[in-house]
Amino acid sequence: LGLAFVQGFDDENLARASSFSRRLSVFFKKHVIGILDGTSDFARTSLTKERNLKKKVIVIYAGGDDVFLIGHWLDVIEACVDIKERFREYTSGTLTLSGGLKLVSVKYPLKKSADEVAELEDVAKENTGKNSICVIEPDAVNRFKWEDFKDRVINEKFGCIFDYCDQTKTGNSFLYNLLFFLERSNENINIARYAYLLARQAPDKSSKAFQLYNVFAANMMKWVREDKDRKELITALRIYLYLQRKVEGN
Repeated sequence: LGLAFVQGFDDENLARASSFSRRLSVFFKKHVIGILDGTSDFARTSLTKERNLKKKVIVIYAGGDDVFLIGHWLDVIEACVDIKERFREYTSGTLTLSGGLKLVSVKYPLKKSADEVAELEDVAKENTGKNSICVIEPDAVNRFKWEDFKDRVINEKFGCIFDYCDQTKTGNSFLYNLLFFLERSNENINIARYAYLLARQAPDKSSKAFQLYNVFAANMMKWVREDKDRKELITALRIYLYLQRKVEGN
């Protein structure tokens, strides 16, 4: 998108450039706001089963080729995905967006968070073909193509974790322990401990939760074996654990 602004039009195409700028202004001032306040028919992403369409998000800046949002972290994630998907439709897939997502406390300095998110965005843009998001820390391991972030991190892995834990009321300590071994899975002993931890979580075979556990455990063991899946699983677990934080304003 930024490249289109800088190199997309020459002096002989001022009318075209003006139309381009006007259409983008409509997107950032109308469609983005519609997604955030729940009036857009495109506002449809939900990380949990019961979510209000109106999101607890404040627009600090929206214009040109930039958007800066702050708000409840869950609503911001949902808004990011919806804005990206709506922009893809709006431009017929001819332009892409890259961004950064930082999870901070309510008292974290706004200027500092803006600078850190800019670093995340820069890392996202370094991905081949751009069109990416970098999450939490400015490192390539936290960088995903939008489609992977939505389909593999959020829908697949976060969805599996949420469904299992929501129905079985699994405590966070179990998930924190899984995360601990996942982050150190370069050592075989930690993979073994990870598998042992999962096995200890198994309910009685006669219980209603046993089938749920089987699906969850099978996925957890499948995803720990491949680098791409494991990286996505770590991010999904971090997102779920942030969701469980009950401190108002986080």
